[in-house]
Amino acid sequence: MAGNYNYCCLIGNLTRDVEVRYTQSQVTIAQTAIAVNRTYGGNTETLFMDIIAFGKLAEVVKQYGFKGESVMAAGRLNLNQWTAQDGSKRNRIELIVESFQVLEFKQQPPQPGDRQYYENQTPYSNDDIPF
Repeated sequence: MAGNYNYCCLIGNLTRDVEVRYTQSQVTIAQTAIAVNRTYGGNTETLFMDIIAFGKLAEVVKQYGFKGESVMAAGRLNLNQWTAQDGSKRNRIELIVESFQVLEFKQQPPQPGDRQYYENQTPYSNDDIPF
C-alpha cells in the first residue's frame, strides 16, 4: 500500500497584498490568501485559502505577490487550531507554501536597475553558496 501524502497545488488570484512579519530569529513569514474558482453547471463556487511562506520563499512572495495577481501556490495543508477569547474552539486550514509562481502580473514588479529592486534584495553570505 502506498504511503499518505499531504501535497496541494492551487491556482487562483491573491485576495490581498502580502503581510510580512519576522520571528525572533529573523526568519521571514509572508501571509496572504488565494481565491480559487470552480465552475460547474453554470454555477461558480469560490474557495478562499490562507497561504503562508517562510524564509527565502517568503521574501519572494513579498516581492512579487500583489492583490489580484494570478498565482500558483503549492505545498502542504496545515490545520491551525486555537481557542478564541470567548472560549470557543476555532480552526482554519491553511497552505504552507513550498512552491510559488506568479502566472500573470497585474502590477509591474521591480526590475533590475530600479532602486526598489536593489533595496528589496536579500543579502547573501558565503554559507548560501552550495560549493
